[in-house]
Amino acid sequence: MNQGKSTLKTLFTSKDGKVNRITELTNKISGGEKEIECLELYLKILVLQLNQAAIPYFKRDKVSTYNDLINTYSQQHICN
Repeated sequence: MNQGKSTLKTLFTSKDGKVNRITELTNKISGGEKEIECLELYLKILVLQLNQAAIPYFKRDKVSTYNDLINTYSQQHICN
């Protein structure tokens, strides 16, 4: 529409209607670009949170559970 090309939908609209539509679409595009930037930032924060907090905590929890199981198994094996 910016280049002056007509579609079936814009063929019957007025000049003001076309300008309004172009403005509306331009605003939507810029809003979409801002939203994409925000989502990229959110994704980076999420990845950092997982790498720095969630995964190490999960690993520590699983290692302690594994050690407890091994100790219990060892104790049981010694008693037998």
